[in-house]
Parts: sequence; C-alpha cells; structure tokens
Amino acid sequence: GGGDMGALPNKLPGFQNIDDDVDRAKFEAVYGMALNPTPGIHLTLMFEAMDRGELTAAYVVGENPADSEADVQHARKLLSGLDCLVVQDIFMTRTAELADVVFPASVAWAESEGTVTSSERRVQRVRGAVTPPGEARHDIDIMCALADRMGVDLGPSDPEALWDELRSLSPLHAGM
Repeated sequence: GGGDMGALPNKLPGFQNIDDDVDRAKFEAVYGMALNPTPGIHLTLMFEAMDRGELTAAYVVGENPADSEADVQHARKLLSGLDCLVVQDIFMTRTAELADVVFPASVAWAESEGTVTSSERRVQRVRGAVTPPGEARHDIDIMCALADRMGVDLGPSDPEALWDELRSLSPLHAGM
C-alpha cells in the first residue's frame, strides 16, 4: 500500500515514475509547483550516504531502522550521528529514542478514517473506532502542520479529499 501512495524513492502515487515528464506534469499541475525529477534513494543507500556524511538528517515515519537493519549496531551509530533525526510513530521505538524530535502518531487502522491497500491490490475503507490517546495525531495532520510551519499549504487533509486527489492522479485508482 505504501508504494501505491508514492513512498518509494523513484515513484509517485500509483507507481508512476518521478523522472517521467508526463507522469510528473500531472502532479505539478495539481500542486502548482515544479517537483524534483531526480529519483530518491532507498534505505540501504541512505545508510551508505549517512556513513559518507552526505545524508545528515532523516524523517522516519512508522519504521524502526535502529532495530530492523541487519547490522543494528552500525545503524544505531549512523542514526545517532545525524544532525537531525525526526521520528513519527505510534510507539517509542529504539529509533524514536535516538530522535531529536518525536511526533506521536495515531494507529491508522483503529484511530483514523481512510483507506488501506493490501498487497493483493485490494482497497478497504477504515473508520476510527477509538480516539487517539494523549497528544497522538493522525499522520496527515502531523505532516500538514509541519508543512504549514514551513510555509507550505498541502491543501485539505480530510480522507475524502485525499482519496479524490489520489483517484484523479493515479490511473490505478481511477474509477474506484
């Protein structure tokens, strides 16, 4: 499901290529700005870039590389050496313990509205069953608030508006 949403370093939502002028132009027209056409790097290359001092900051969402990398001691050393590490997660993971800033996130499948895409390509509607505890917030609300602080308006953050945007930009989701 994450790949569908553009979480891969070389893809836009719907597995469209970031370095394809036609694919990227659709998103640029909706967002009203040029997007960087250079594909990003995957996690292994990120750790190599940290080791070389070329990657000095990271924003980790819903992952725990301090425990999930094959060489956890090396991963922890590199994460600890970053100038800035931001973590957004539902638990205080080992990675979050190393972070300069931790944004407490809600549990998407139980505490928020939206959709989930399975590895079988099935999209399922989810509805919040409980209110997020304490200061936990929905992922999109955290990201929108952070963007706002940086002077960028990401637009509406309600699930229906996001679903409509996805369906308008991703051929895989059109017609759903």
